[in-house]
Amino acid sequence: MVDGTSINDGEEMIRILIADDQEFAVRGLNDLFEDVEDMIVVALCRTANEVEREVQQLAPDIVLLDLSWYRIDEIGFYLVEAIRKLSPTTKIIPISNYPELLEKVGKMGTDPLDKGFTIQQLFDHIRKVHTADGYANESVIMDDLTERETEILQLISQGDGDKEIAQKLNISVSTVKKHVRNILSKTKARTRAEAAVKAKTAGLI
Repeated sequence: MVDGTSINDGEEMIRILIADDQEFAVRGLNDLFEDVEDMIVVALCRTANEVEREVQQLAPDIVLLDLSWYRIDEIGFYLVEAIRKLSPTTKIIPISNYPELLEKVGKMGTDPLDKGFTIQQLFDHIRKVHTADGYANESVIMDDLTERETEILQLISQGDGDKEIAQKLNISVSTVKKHVRNILSKTKARTRAEAAVKAKTAGLI
């Protein structure tokens, strides 16, 4: 069903990119969308390079992303951030058999799906994620951050801890902690890492 068409009866269809290193998985998922009236598969990707290239060119509405590529979980997590950077409007649905991976990627602000899903659950989840307004609101949230908070988010994204940030900005650790609390509140993030990912998604850092 891979096709460039995105219009159905005058309405926009949900444009989906399927990303998995296993050909049978990619083809199998693709076949599920053959008769779905409001969704269309625009690309099938089996390598990380293909995912990045197609996301940049097509800016799909949804990426169905397998997390464990060649049995290396880090590739899936890398792609979550890469997709967000290349196409901030694209929403990502990570897929995995492993609860610990689903929990971890969920904390990055995604809407993961267990591989045990039924076909109807998959379609319903795609529609829910597609219509959610959380991503669209991120740029507004980020506008509320101060210049100092933005600096701290940049350092957090580089892996710096409170002490390193305090030294680099010549402020106290307690001041850093206060800024971090404000950042988490403003971005509605649960962790420092999630706040940094949101900032990257919004193009702030």
